Amino acid sequence: MKIFAALAASMILGCGGSDPAPAAIDAGAEVATDTAPTFPKVIATVRYTGSKKGPLAVGVFTENPPKTKPPISFDTTNTPTFPYVAELRDIEPGKYWVVAVLDMPPVTPGAVVPGVEDLQASSVQIEVVAGKDVTTEVLLTDKGPADAGAD
Repeated sequence: MKIFAALAASMILGCGGSDPAPAAIDAGAEVATDTAPTFPKVIATVRYTGSKKGPLAVGVFTENPPKTKPPISFDTTNTPTFPYVAELRDIEPGKYWVVAVLDMPPVTPGAVVPGVEDLQASSVQIEVVAGKDVTTEVLLTDKGPADAGAD
């Protein structure tokens, strides 16, 4: 029991070696934090009143379809409920389009590459500025991909 008491006392009081005493903590001192910039988000509401079902992919693109570059940010769900709200984060200031694709059978494995059977629509062009989130809407319809979307 004496060994346990001595061990507890040394933990509480310190070992008494040559280590300096711990520095006092200043309650008013500022604590350093990660100051990496955070970019705004795009909040996209996808509306669809049709009856077709399939996985949904929503992405922010630097170009309106046809797309030759990958999305800047994206969100996917296998079982969307409409209206579906996607929060697309860390978007640098610039001009973009939000594209929604309802992937119809045969479902594309991995990254969604829209096929002629898929429902696809784009938002109007949006502009993201520093410090401000942007909201937009995309309306999916049962029309073919060539007829869907805004210019």
